[in-house]
Amino acid sequence: MYTWTNTDSAPSEGLPVNIDSNTVAYVDWPTNLPNRNGLDALMVQHDNDILDYPIGNGYWSMIEVEPENFTNFDNRPTSSHFDNYGPYTYNGHRYYIETTGWSWTTHRNNAQAAGGYLWVPNTKEEWDYIRSVIPTNNWIWTGVYQQNNADYQADQQRGGWTTLDDSYVPMPGESTVLSPGAKVEYEFEYTIAQEDVDDGMLINQLYVSANGASGIVSDTSDDGDDTDGNTVDDPTVIEISKISSVTIVKTATVSDVNGDGLNGVGDIIEYTIVVENTGNTQLTSSTILDSLTDGLGNIRSLNSTVSYSSTTATVTGQGPNQNLFYYSNRVDDTDYNWNENGSNNGIPEAEWGYPPGIEYYFDTSSGRSYSEVDHVF
Repeated sequence: MYTWTNTDSAPSEGLPVNIDSNTVAYVDWPTNLPNRNGLDALMVQHDNDILDYPIGNGYWSMIEVEPENFTNFDNRPTSSHFDNYGPYTYNGHRYYIETTGWSWTTHRNNAQAAGGYLWVPNTKEEWDYIRSVIPTNNWIWTGVYQQNNADYQADQQRGGWTTLDDSYVPMPGESTVLSPGAKVEYEFEYTIAQEDVDDGMLINQLYVSANGASGIVSDTSDDGDDTDGNTVDDPTVIEISKISSVTIVKTATVSDVNGDGLNGVGDIIEYTIVVENTGNTQLTSSTILDSLTDGLGNIRSLNSTVSYSSTTATVTGQGPNQNLFYYSNRVDDTDYNWNENGSNNGIPEAEWGYPPGIEYYFDTSSGRSYSEVDHVF
């Protein structure tokens, strides 16, 4: 997000931000425009009225023809197009008015077929002159329009505004002029992402160029700190704290298989292991070593290896719990659609897997006990 604050003492306005075009349109936006949330284009009148208006409505338009296309315009396919008013001449370009009440899109297409494009104002002088020749009380479509509406939904202002000659369209509060001795302050925000933390550093540098009376001038940003030994054009570096740590907790639940109320022979102990990333960097290549001993220190063998159950930190949505197995002779097939009848005689398919991010449980409603379940998580 970019914002700017004018800190100069000489009269000036903010320079436009992120200009990708070689030309800039001039639009004398009032403070309440642009303000529509649909696909619009700019309309103007002879006086000070301007509107951003839905492109489907029918109004007049003005074509702008560059010198190299004068012959094409004179021999345009439909001679009745753009022959109502004009030509008007400014800076070597010609301008003609079409009074048929077509939509903006129809006017645009007809202008292109005639060898020109809907008028795009590039200077205040052009803006003032062309508006002065428009017949009073008539709205004129221009070549300033919304290319898309997604940007409008993002910032409620710019709205994808562009022009038919690919000029940059300044919004209210933006200008293309910086007066001598003036300073303009820009601010932008960036939200640190996980990959930035993992990398440990953000490096930012700005390049600016502008047209002056003596030619093009430019400069590359400095971080403003000469105590670091870099005194010219060194980038602004933000170091990000990297803390890597992990904790593991293991709990146990005993299933009383024989129902005698005691922890004894045949009962099954289900161990739950929770590994938590307690740092701020991503952890990879986890290794878990599990050992089992009795009270005298004798090594005991686990009935199964440690198996993955679920990851909770990365789950963004949670559907219903899925039954992992009914019992030992019902195993899922390869379609991952949790059809428990999808295998033959309890033999799992070679490519069997589980959908990630879903908690599982054992359904023993059939009467089978945990002692008959092949896998315990």
